[in-house]
Amino acid sequence: MLVAIDGSTKSNEALSLALYLANSLGAEVEIFNVIPDLPSLPMGARVRLVRVAPGYLQDYYADQKEYSEKITKEALEKSKKEYPQLTIIRKIGKGNPSDAILEESEEGFDMLVMGSRGLGFLDELLLGSVSEKVVHKSKITVVLAK
Repeated sequence: MLVAIDGSTKSNEALSLALYLANSLGAEVEIFNVIPDLPSLPMGARVRLVRVAPGYLQDYYADQKEYSEKITKEALEKSKKEYPQLTIIRKIGKGNPSDAILEESEEGFDMLVMGSRGLGFLDELLLGSVSEKVVHKSKITVVLAK
């Protein structure tokens, strides 16, 4: 069972639900987080070019990696404490969150659990809801914690 988390309240609820289901079904769990690419603007959007400080992208990805490591490690520790009998691992992807979650879900999983809303307000504003895209494009069962 794959559970996508981003540190939001809804993703924490999704983790709890996934652990409950995995325990009931005897399934293994992968806790998955995505380091998002910087959001791009929709085609045709007008923007003023601005200078970006040297090293900004490296700092952005370093900060995001640190955050991803922190939330997946905390989720793994909490999960193993609550369900020591389950096999639980963590993994971090990179890229567009919905695409990365869909790609990971095709790695032999039967079910994906995720929150109905996450932390990505700007991404949602520009790109649409991650959970909405995943639900519509997934080849496996998707359960949303609402």
